Amino acid sequence: MKKLLFSVFSMLCLIGSTSAQSCQPDPSIPDSIIVAPLPYTNENPELGIQDTACANGYFETLIFMNIPNTIVVFGNEVPLDSVSMASSGGISDLPASLSYACNPPNCVFEADSSGCIVIYGTPSEGEIGMYDLKVNVTIHAGGLMLDRALPDQVIVNGNYFFFVQAEGSPNCTIVSGIDEENPIAFSLYNQPNPFTDFTEIKLDSRVNGNFQLIVQDLVGKTYHRAPINLQEGQNTITFDGSQLANGMYIYTITDGKSSISEKMILSRR
Repeated sequence: MKKLLFSVFSMLCLIGSTSAQSCQPDPSIPDSIIVAPLPYTNENPELGIQDTACANGYFETLIFMNIPNTIVVFGNEVPLDSVSMASSGGISDLPASLSYACNPPNCVFEADSSGCIVIYGTPSEGEIGMYDLKVNVTIHAGGLMLDRALPDQVIVNGNYFFFVQAEGSPNCTIVSGIDEENPIAFSLYNQPNPFTDFTEIKLDSRVNGNFQLIVQDLVGKTYHRAPINLQEGQNTITFDGSQLANGMYIYTITDGKSSISEKMILSRR
């Protein structure tokens, strides 16, 4: 069972890179390290955000969160329910051309779970400079709701400095394998999941266009194929699975050249 002092709880981790479509929690983070690394300080300059963005170059970095199930506030151990942040606008001083997406997609990190946030985008030349990021979270514990903009120099010292440098700078983080001209989405999930008869497929698209929704079982048999039109931004597609048997299915969004897939579970009791 994870336990955490309030001051330690407020640390966040911003490291690494990931697929443009999603991020995956890091189960290798031990319970003793809720999040890592700690914020940058003059005494520990190797900590904090080590990734650097280049103007006009696609960039990604991750926030890994490893949420415990209890929190110690003023010497008292209190059950921790969750840690949440807004699904947009929750990171202060983030360059306007950058966005973020969470796993879980609603940006609610339940107690005793791991999650992640991917920060992504292509900064412009007008955004070259240093940014002091603050991650705005709400801690839900024992009936209390505690808002924090982290790091805040009270709960935790240090800074999450983030740099955008000129195009071609030698120390910029390079994200390989990203086709910016033909990515379908950076986030895809369905809710509820598991579901009984109907579920809503949520897809954040980078592009406009005509696509197909294909639903198959685990051995590749196709049960549903229908045209859909995606708009840049949030899309919601209602899927009727009332004619399907219980089980796991793979749903795919494709234009014939690129595709993105996820799993959904149909369960009727």
